[in-house]
Amino acid sequence: MRVLSLSRPWLWVVLHSDETIRKHVENRTWPPPISQIGKRIALHSAKSWDEDALRYWLEIGIKEFPMRKDLYPSGAVLGVATIDRVRTFGDPGELDTSDPTGRRFIRPPTYPTDLPESQRRWFFGPFGWILTDVIALDTPIPMKGGQGLRELPADVEAEIDRQLADIARRPIVRYMTPEESEARNLELHRLARSTGKI
Repeated sequence: MRVLSLSRPWLWVVLHSDETIRKHVENRTWPPPISQIGKRIALHSAKSWDEDALRYWLEIGIKEFPMRKDLYPSGAVLGVATIDRVRTFGDPGELDTSDPTGRRFIRPPTYPTDLPESQRRWFFGPFGWILTDVIALDTPIPMKGGQGLRELPADVEAEIDRQLADIARRPIVRYMTPEESEARNLELHRLARSTGKI
């Protein structure tokens, strides 16, 4: 398995359990090797810090997140994901050079057509690695960071496999939305009436 380091605090949104927050796009200046498409990678939290990240989260409406750097683990593998595909801008647009975040456009880019609206806010390009099957590990696994997509040490990979096996053995708990709950209750009521139990 290979590992990719992300500057803090970005793994917080990549591994977030709420799909309205979760970031499925990892932006790089280079595409992943073709041999890695469809493969699982480990996600490592680097010691580096992106000063613009928290400001950007506030701009896009994420209001509740840890406000202190020390609450974001560093120097550890925190999860895994599959590189599903890679996307680029149809037209990269024109960046506003006066914007300190480097994320505002004078002329907006043309996003990949298969990128959901909820994920376009995470696509900065030039290459967006689309991550699927994202799983947060229960316990961070300490590991030294590095550049690029690199081979994972065997002992770290064994610990990832052990944690994933533990996670896979857990029962799946899925909570119903209020709409699903109401529909289920109506169906149970209709079934009870048809069988004469009401």
